Amino acid sequence: MQAQLYLINEFMKFTKLFFLKKSISKLALLLFVWNLSIPNAKANMESFIESTAEYFTQTWLETPGFEKINPPQIISLNPNSKILYGCRTGNNSKNIGGSAYCSFSNTIFLTNDQLKFFYEEKGKSGIAYLMAHEFAHAVQHAVFNELDNPAKELQADCIAGIFTSSMLNVSRSEMLSLAKLSLHLGSDDHGTGSQRAYALLTGLGVIEGTCFDKDMIKLAKGKIKNKSIMRLLNSRSGLGSIDIEKTPYPKTLLHVLNPI
Repeated sequence: MQAQLYLINEFMKFTKLFFLKKSISKLALLLFVWNLSIPNAKANMESFIESTAEYFTQTWLETPGFEKINPPQIISLNPNSKILYGCRTGNNSKNIGGSAYCSFSNTIFLTNDQLKFFYEEKGKSGIAYLMAHEFAHAVQHAVFNELDNPAKELQADCIAGIFTSSMLNVSRSEMLSLAKLSLHLGSDDHGTGSQRAYALLTGLGVIEGTCFDKDMIKLAKGKIKNKSIMRLLNSRSGLGSIDIEKTPYPKTLLHVLNPI
């Protein structure tokens, strides 16, 4: 009997050791593959950031009326970097907590941690939406009067839709979900998620309307024509019969200068 118990215990030890080694081997393999993927993911993200910046800048320069207006420069920073005298503020310094546009130097600051978060959450669509929103602020500074928030931020979402409407490698549904999240959490300055989604859909050309001051002020106040669409955006059922991949009301940056 003791001999049988001894054999059983030895067998159990062997079995545990075997499976432990097998699990460790699998874990090591997964860690190896994961470590290999990190540089590739970073390289892919950086490559897409560069190509998107080039695409938006080219769009800017090829739009009649914009060719004589300098497009913004783009600088990527670590989070909480401080800009001294680059953006005119009360104390001549500005902490960059997240991506932002500085009108004084016509500069878009992109923070690396925010870019990484957007890319991990929504891939190329996240990066495109983030950069388009900041490019839109540059357009506002060049063309429009200064609006109060949230109309100003809603207008930026609308113009972001124009910038991304012809991009083939981004998902409209992903960008829409980002807009509905109302990304600048804890801030009423950007409007509700539904208002932001409505502005983005307008810029994408999915629904009728313009990005002009008067329309964005109405949107901020809830005084819009397409109330049925807003009800859908506020609901959990989605957009019903609205096909966000279709563009019945196409827009380009030219429409920012000349209403349809």
